[in-house]
Amino acid sequence: MQLPPLTKIAAALRKTTEVLARELAVPTNEPPLWTEFEWHIARAVTAMQGVSSLLYARLRWEGPESWRRFLHEQRDQSVGRHLQIARLLEAIDSQARCEGVALVALKGAALLASEIYAAGERPMGDIEIGRAHV
Repeated sequence: MQLPPLTKIAAALRKTTEVLARELAVPTNEPPLWTEFEWHIARAVTAMQGVSSLLYARLRWEGPESWRRFLHEQRDQSVGRHLQIARLLEAIDSQARCEGVALVALKGAALLASEIYAAGERPMGDIEIGRAHV
C-alpha cells in the first residue's frame, strides 16, 4: 500500500483532531463529512489521544459502521484493561501488606483507587506505585 503525501496526512491529522476535540467539548448531532481516508486517520487520532471510550460515550452521531465498530472495540479493550489493572493492584496491595511493605498508588492508579472515573473512561496501560515512608 502506498501512503499519500505527508502533507495530506498532516492535514487530515489536524482536521480530524480538531473536529473530535470539538465533539468532546460540545457534541453535535451530525457526523463529519469525511473521506474513507479521513475516517482511518480519525481512528488513529482517537487511539493516539486515548479518547476512544470518551467518544463512544459522548458522541451523538454514529458515523460509518467501521467507526462504530472501532469505538466499541476500543471501549471493550479499555474496560478489560481497567479490570485487569484493578485486579493486579489488589494483588500487589495484598502481597505488600503481607510483607509489611507500605506502598502508595501514583497517577492513574491513584485515580483508579479514588473512583474518579468509571471503567473504560480513562486509558491506563501501566501501574505506578511508590514505596511509602511511614
